[in-house]
Amino acid sequence: SVATFVDGVYRSRSGAALTELGAVDRIEVARGPQGTLFGRNASAGLIHVITKAPSFEEGGTAELSYGNYDFWRAQIGLTGPINEKIAYRIDGVFTKRDGFMQESDDYTGSSGRRFNNRDRWMVRSQLLFEPSDQTKIRIIGDYAKRDEDCCAASYVPTRNVIRNGDGSISFGPNTMAALMERFGAKLNQDYTQRRVSVTPGRSFQSDVIDQGISAEINQQFGDVRLTSIT
Repeated sequence: SVATFVDGVYRSRSGAALTELGAVDRIEVARGPQGTLFGRNASAGLIHVITKAPSFEEGGTAELSYGNYDFWRAQIGLTGPINEKIAYRIDGVFTKRDGFMQESDDYTGSSGRRFNNRDRWMVRSQLLFEPSDQTKIRIIGDYAKRDEDCCAASYVPTRNVIRNGDGSISFGPNTMAALMERFGAKLNQDYTQRRVSVTPGRSFQSDVIDQGISAEINQQFGDVRLTSIT
């Protein structure tokens, strides 16, 4: 019920929208119904990510990170004027990391596959056109791709809580875990091993292509501003 917007554009799948975003100017969080400004999908509020807009002053950023599980992340951004009325911005992000969850050999006899890895990249290009002090036009085109195995999780052993007739509380075996195991599930009781079993015929594969073009036009009429987002 909490809608996700990126640069004013509604994103129906927040899991695909909140990925690599490049340079971000700010993130707005609006609580409660926001239908007046953002439509029927924002009945419980919204998260609005506003990326950095082009600048008429030349500039650039570069960032490189390295972490455990052979994690690499590179990000670059360039902006500047094309002429007195048009400015550009280009952002690119590349992220790659090995998975930290390993497949158990309960089903397959092999424990080579890894899950929760990262393999994604994103490119965003923008043009800002200001024909007058009252008119601003911002055009954004982006393309993002991910090819990962997500999202596996360890089983954390738990027990059922039982309320006795005298009001006291005791603990019993996890009936849901027992039921799952009767249907053939393999539950690794030691979650520190970070091993998971994959059901035959199922997969954690996450292969997503996210692309689009948007245009935002702001026209000032005295004290009133008209905004159109397409």
